[in-house]
Amino acid sequence: TLTYDTSKIAILPIDTIRTCVFKAAAALRLTNQDLQRINHLLNDCINTHNVSQDTTKEFSEYIDLRRYKLQYIPFIDPKGNKKVFINSFCVSNGDDFDYWKRHLVEVDDGGSCFFHLTINLTRNKYGGLLTNGYA
Repeated sequence: TLTYDTSKIAILPIDTIRTCVFKAAAALRLTNQDLQRINHLLNDCINTHNVSQDTTKEFSEYIDLRRYKLQYIPFIDPKGNKKVFINSFCVSNGDDFDYWKRHLVEVDDGGSCFFHLTINLTRNKYGGLLTNGYA
């Protein structure tokens, strides 16, 4: 049995997603060890990102993970790498997305209240952190 905070994290299957990230991908079943590595790599990614952020700006890209809900979509890419696509949105918007535990939340704009990235568990790397733009 996986151990994680279901009030903040949802693990979604790839067949519910309509995005090019998952073309030719296979489903991946996560372990508790995988969840620990995801947490570690996610925190490393966000800490690295936050170092260069100016929090005095009106539209800061600073990310405080305590304010977010996370959606994990685990998969195996065509090269056999175990990966997890992480989609995230601010908790304050949680009421707007009551379906978040079943379907990927996708919006336009919203700035750093919405971000996503991919973690490669096979290589212990993260990449592709993107925040939404501002309208």
